[in-house]
Amino acid sequence: MGKCKKTIRLIVSIIALAAFPAFSIQALADEVKAKDYGVLSGNPVKIQEYSRMSSTATLSSTVSLAQLKGCNQPGVLCKNFVAGSPVTATATCTGASTDGGWTMGAVSGQCFDSITVCYGTDTANPVCVNVKGKPAAPGDIAFTPVTLCTDPDPDKNFCVINYTANGQGVSEAKGLKNINGLTGATGDDMFRLDNKGHGFFEYAALGDIGAPYRLEYLVRSGGQVDKGMVIPSGPGPGTANSFSDFKRFIDHPPVNQDGSKMVTAEKACYPAQIDLCPNQPVLPPVAGACGSASGSKFSTVPTSDLCIVGKASAVVGAGPWYWTCPGYMGGSAASCVAQVTPTPGECGASNGTMFTVAPKAGLCKTGTASTVAGNGPWTWTCAGAGGGATASCSANYGLPLKCMYTGQSSPPEQTQCPTPTCFFNVSGGVLLNNYKYGVASAIGQPEYFSNLVGPGNYPTTNPGPFGKADQYTFDGIAIGSDTHIIIYSQPWFQGGVVLDIKGPIVINNYVWRDYPLTAALLSSWQYEWWSGGPYNILNQFPPSTRKWSDQVGAMWLNEVDYEFGGPPTFPSWMGYNMHNWGHNKSLKVTCPTLEKP
Repeated sequence: MGKCKKTIRLIVSIIALAAFPAFSIQALADEVKAKDYGVLSGNPVKIQEYSRMSSTATLSSTVSLAQLKGCNQPGVLCKNFVAGSPVTATATCTGASTDGGWTMGAVSGQCFDSITVCYGTDTANPVCVNVKGKPAAPGDIAFTPVTLCTDPDPDKNFCVINYTANGQGVSEAKGLKNINGLTGATGDDMFRLDNKGHGFFEYAALGDIGAPYRLEYLVRSGGQVDKGMVIPSGPGPGTANSFSDFKRFIDHPPVNQDGSKMVTAEKACYPAQIDLCPNQPVLPPVAGACGSASGSKFSTVPTSDLCIVGKASAVVGAGPWYWTCPGYMGGSAASCVAQVTPTPGECGASNGTMFTVAPKAGLCKTGTASTVAGNGPWTWTCAGAGGGATASCSANYGLPLKCMYTGQSSPPEQTQCPTPTCFFNVSGGVLLNNYKYGVASAIGQPEYFSNLVGPGNYPTTNPGPFGKADQYTFDGIAIGSDTHIIIYSQPWFQGGVVLDIKGPIVINNYVWRDYPLTAALLSSWQYEWWSGGPYNILNQFPPSTRKWSDQVGAMWLNEVDYEFGGPPTFPSWMGYNMHNWGHNKSLKVTCPTLEKP
């Protein structure tokens, strides 16, 4: 509606009452007066009514630990609580723009006498401080105003609140046309206030609780008794939604001929919940502090002892590593750093192996790989971490070997991993095609009493790389088809030769042939059909290659075509009992041609 028309309506409301007849009201409720609510005990306390200016309420309560919201925070634990003297204060309705219009007067008492506050209870290193109470102050009282205008008029977004003799509130809502002489049902953008009409007028359209002019107590006390007075509802001319006409009416209501006001408009106070000492204790700031990991050196990202005080942030970086330990209650954060332990680079599994193309994986066991150079052979380096030495690595051109599982770390004397035809398998039990608990090992499948190695010069059999078999004595050996072994009677390849033989062959100690507990199990091992096993390893051991230890010498003595220069040597003084073949001996394993897949 235009500015001119609005201005005319305001003038009409001031100079003369509206020509609308008054609503028929049987009786108006008594005007609400300022109220003394007396002493309200408990914490929190509630004022459940709208209140007029100068209304008062006295609050008095001893504060408990559960009511200290400062203690109800994540990672904070309060204990050893000693209550203070009762907190007493008086709240007065002044219509202020904060705290729902209530103003707190003098406050006495203490929120608490003393308390122990522990920070970081969700960390491994909580910090506890003792806090002494102080006299309560107005800032220790918190008001939470509440509106009862939850179902406002759907057209003009307002409510009228009044109270009957018993204090029960009624309000204008959907379908209600007139409450105590005050209504918005005028058919235009006006409110209507009848003679002697009064009530708490909450104009929700003006904004949230605390918005200027939103809550007023209106009383009409003059003018023609049979005429209703109009109040502009706005929003009015000028800035959109300024409601300037409504605000001007509240600030300058119409007056009677004697100069007295026809309408009294005064600020009012909302219902409110009042909490005593909700933000106590005021927790002192505590600075974060780094843990022992800061300043230390690690080979991998540190995960423990990050903070002494504070909950550690995520650790970032690839070495050095960084993290922070935040303080509590505004305390400063600590910046922490851990360095990398100097770790030398070490070549990976691709080092010394053969490939048909440049290797991409298995370059470094530790350290950072450089670019692979060359066309075969290929070279690269593994740079150490934290200043550690750099390792030089290489791989040759060729087809890769099929390395067999050994169940143990590679012996330092081993020059090449064992393959399906280049291996020496020894057991503290007999060696068969299948494993038998406590009696037989399976060829090519090492376990707790057998060992499997590739080519190399092994200066001792005990403990050495044959320790698992030797602790039970040698009772079975299997030699690959491309393998030659020599067992010496003393360590470091000294003394006589115990056995000099080439595979493929499986030899088991003859002492178990007629032993009652194993005779049945071993009655047919030399004649069974074997096949399969890891990499089909059993296919190279037909029946003709399986011998008892007392059959080895006779077999090779009849052999005329022996690749390694004649029949095997087997001194008679060692005997056929294989228990004499292993303990405190030395061993050489060679493979004339390494198998290619």
